[in-house]
Amino acid sequence: MELEQSALISAVILINILQVATVYIYYEKNRTYPGILWFLLGSILLAIGIASMLIWDGQDLEVVAILAPYIFVMIGNICFFFGISIFLGRDTHWRAITSVYCVFIATIVLFTFVSESSAARMIIGGMAIALISMGSFWLLQKHRPRSMRAPFNLLSVVFLAQGSFFLLRSFLFLALLLTDNTIPTSISSFTPHLLLPLSFLYTIGFIMLINQRLTTQLREVKDHYELMFNTIPDIVLISKVEDGETLIVNDRFTDLTGYAREEVIGKTSMVLWKNPDDRMRLIDEVREKGRVDSFEADLIKKDGEQISGNTSADPITIDGVPCIISITRDLTEKKRSEAALRESENRYHRVVDSAEEAILVMQDDVMKLVNPSAVDLLKATEHDLVSKMFMTFVHPDDRCSLGDYFKRLRGDNAPKSHPFRLVSNDGVSIWVEIRAILINWEGRPATLIFMMDISERKIAEFALKEANKKLNLLSGITRHDINNQLLVIGGYLTLLERKFGNKETEEGVKKMQMAIERVSAMIQFTKEYEDIGVNAPVWQDARGAIWAASRAVPLDGVKVVNDVPGGTEILADPLIIKVFYNLMHNAVRHGGTITTIRFSLEDVNGGHSIICEDDGMGVSADMKEKLFNRGIGRDHGLGLFLSREILSITGVEIHEVGEPGNGARFVMTVPNEAIRTAQN
Repeated sequence: MELEQSALISAVILINILQVATVYIYYEKNRTYPGILWFLLGSILLAIGIASMLIWDGQDLEVVAILAPYIFVMIGNICFFFGISIFLGRDTHWRAITSVYCVFIATIVLFTFVSESSAARMIIGGMAIALISMGSFWLLQKHRPRSMRAPFNLLSVVFLAQGSFFLLRSFLFLALLLTDNTIPTSISSFTPHLLLPLSFLYTIGFIMLINQRLTTQLREVKDHYELMFNTIPDIVLISKVEDGETLIVNDRFTDLTGYAREEVIGKTSMVLWKNPDDRMRLIDEVREKGRVDSFEADLIKKDGEQISGNTSADPITIDGVPCIISITRDLTEKKRSEAALRESENRYHRVVDSAEEAILVMQDDVMKLVNPSAVDLLKATEHDLVSKMFMTFVHPDDRCSLGDYFKRLRGDNAPKSHPFRLVSNDGVSIWVEIRAILINWEGRPATLIFMMDISERKIAEFALKEANKKLNLLSGITRHDINNQLLVIGGYLTLLERKFGNKETEEGVKKMQMAIERVSAMIQFTKEYEDIGVNAPVWQDARGAIWAASRAVPLDGVKVVNDVPGGTEILADPLIIKVFYNLMHNAVRHGGTITTIRFSLEDVNGGHSIICEDDGMGVSADMKEKLFNRGIGRDHGLGLFLSREILSITGVEIHEVGEPGNGARFVMTVPNEAIRTAQN
């Protein structure tokens, strides 16, 4: 019987050695594979634990014979548990499990050296092995992958059988121990009989587990590579070197060429090349250099359309047959875009070079491009201008105003154009008008500048201004002389009235004096009207101009409310202050019981309007448009007529839209380009 048991244990040891050798081979081939190292350690420790059963009868090694089977078998099963946890990617909880099993081992040592009890050792050891076996069974069942059910089910059965046996054995020993019956040796001797098939099944299960996992992994890798192969945005083709037979193509090949796989696999790839000699040149370069990184050639699609391709190629061998793998990138659209870009650049250069306006690109205050007109304007060569600071060619007195124009171009509402003076390379000052826009130049912000020579216009404006001055001087002298003569006439009329003193004479003198007053008013009107447009329109603070005008009006207790926001500027004739003065003066004189005059800024249909309104008696419907005609009004004044003329210089329109009896309401509609607010 002892011989039979020794033979069984030896058989179990041989199976475990086979398991160790098998797992070791898999471990050597797949060192980084998760869990295999723990399977190997578990197999080694299990083999050592079972082998130690053969020295049960050795007196010299009695302690080893008692402790080794329990400790090594127990630790071996713990390694299996850790291996399964790592294999499945689960948390191993190794500290807690190790701590618990240290308690088990300490208890076995206690019942070996302190209170010797083989029954207690068998109960504790069996419970420990059963517990870890059931844990392995639970892991295998709960977290098994669908693709690997067979090896997981086999190992689950092995761990369940082992756990159940040791659990049952522990309960039998415990029951017999409590009844003081002798523990039969048949229960202990049955252990090798169970370990023999379990060890065999362990080996088969681990081999199946590792093989199937490797197979699954290889299939996943194959699927991933196929997915990568077919999602590459370039044409991939593998063909034989000798005859060009096509072996493999990717999805991009079929999408781009129009050929289905069955139309090209097994057939020559020569039909794809517009020039068949290109393929031979490609193969020759591969043979000579070992690989080709960039080989441009044209291919032909199934429908006959031409493709421009850039090919990289490497030699490979498939089943001993020399082949070539080529990756071709479609450059057709790129070639078309490059051709269109070249054509666009040629047209652009022709337009820029033939433009009469001076055109230049400024980046970081440096000129990057100038056209021939700019070269002629500045009396320099292109080499003298490119890479030079643009501001060095601007007249010193105009640099601040031009710098302000560029700043407003980047953020504020800049005017469409700006006049300033350039200084050419030969020192001559040139009046130009600049228009500029922001662009990107070589990937960075820049300014595209158009300049027109307005020197002749400026000379004409200066001449006109001088002529106007002379005319104004002449008209001023004439007005002065006429006024003197009117005074003389008025004086003689007074003398005549005193001399004759009759009623008829008085009436005649009175009518002539009224005529003199009208002539004097007309002369005064010519004085005011001649000042309109003499000076160029300028940006003026609307809110400040309203306050300045209000200080000159005899308000007689009327309150002025100025709700125009600060920072509102209007481009207008410098006489704009007279407009605000006339509006307030007329309101006070003709508004009746007026208490308040209010100025405000309103948004109307995407534009801006300056409003002047009061709480007086308003304007009758039949007088609304006549108000702005010359000589209309109760005193035949010219104030509103002049106001409309002043505003019209910069395109501002004025209308009266109030309701009669509810106060006057004058709306001054300002073009967008003639107003700027703090917001924009």
